[in-house]
This record gives sequence, C-alpha cells and structure tokens, in this order.
Amino acid sequence: QKLNGHPNIVPYIAAASNQDTTLRRTEYLLVTEYCSGGRLYERVVYRKNPLEVEQVVQIFYQICRAVKHMHEQQPPIIHRDLKVENCLLTSTGFIQLCDFGSATTKVFLPDETWTVKKRDYVEDEMTKVTTPMYRAPEMLDTYNNHPINEQVDIWALGCLLYYLCFINHPFEDSAKLRILNAKYTIPANNTRYTVLHDLIRKFILRNNHIRYGCLSICHRLEGFKV
Repeated sequence: QKLNGHPNIVPYIAAASNQDTTLRRTEYLLVTEYCSGGRLYERVVYRKNPLEVEQVVQIFYQICRAVKHMHEQQPPIIHRDLKVENCLLTSTGFIQLCDFGSATTKVFLPDETWTVKKRDYVEDEMTKVTTPMYRAPEMLDTYNNHPINEQVDIWALGCLLYYLCFINHPFEDSAKLRILNAKYTIPANNTRYTVLHDLIRKFILRNNHIRYGCLSICHRLEGFKV
C-alpha cells in the first residue's frame, strides 16, 4: 500500500487475513489490479526473435524505476525476489512489478559477534524468501560479514538483465560457489547486446559496496545510446 501510485508497480486494491485454527497459521490475501498483458516471462521466452537492444533497455528501465521507488522509501523496502516472472504487463504494454510477499525493510549487519546459530537462522530465512538462482552472495554466506540490504536487489537486477539479453540465467544451476565468487560467462559470440555487457558487470559483483545503486542505474539508462 505504501508503494501505491507508481506506474511500474502493480496497484494495490485491498488486503485480508484468514486464520486457520487447525494448522495454527494465518493466511494473508492481497488483491491487486489485473494486468491483462500477462507476464513478461512469456513475452520474452516465446518470441520468435530476440529482443532488440532498445526493447531490453526500455523494459529494464521500467523495472529499475520500480525498484528505485522501493529503495527510496524510509526505511528502504527490499523486494528480495526480483525476477522476470514477477514482472507483469498492462494492457498498454507498461511493465509493473508484482509479488511483494518477500519484501522487507529488515537489514542484517553480520559481524564477528554473530554466533553460528544466528548466521544459520539468517541464511535459512534467505532460503525461504528468495529464488535460488537470483540470490546474492551475502545471502548465501554471512561469514563474509557483508550487509544484507537493498543491494541484494541490485544483484538480482543484474541477473534479470542478463536473462532479458540471453534468455538464460548467469547462475542457471544455482551453484553456491559460482554465486559466491560471481563466476559467470557472457556468451562469447554475442554481439547484439555488447553495449549492455558492461552494465551487467556493474550489477553482478561479489562486493555489494561497489555495485551500482538504483539512482545511478536509472541515470545510466536514461542517457543510454545504442
């Protein structure tokens, strides 16, 4: 509800909760506006021809605007499950970000005082609320003592941009060691998206302190020349 009104975030209508006394749990229901254009995933995957660079930039810019709006809230809202499947299309072709079930304002700041139990607890929570192949290194291993904050969304945006370009994921197998070391390859024979390769590299970085921020991303995309 706090994010309502942004053109690239699916409009919130109402919410309700339902208590299941048998299972002792509460189910939360969220009603949002219907996006008749369907999921971006289908539009991208089932195309006959690859997206043009201009199309990739236009799509990605709208997603980044939505994430930027989330990160500008006080405190910042972290989506934590950014992926192509969570982007919808309106009847007029606008991209709208959805599925905020994993969103949080909670930031974790691991340091040398953290116990093994606390690290296991946080890593277990990350497993429950994120999609494996989109997880940032700091979500997989808290022993690096890197903050778990909105920068996890920046890593996921890099994976998402990679997917828009190559219809494949940089960490398709969700291999922990490859993610921890940011070991991925850009197709050597790809020339169509050469101008976007450097942008991808600015997102998928082990050190979350030097990843792009949403403001920098949007400025870069606004002035993009292809």
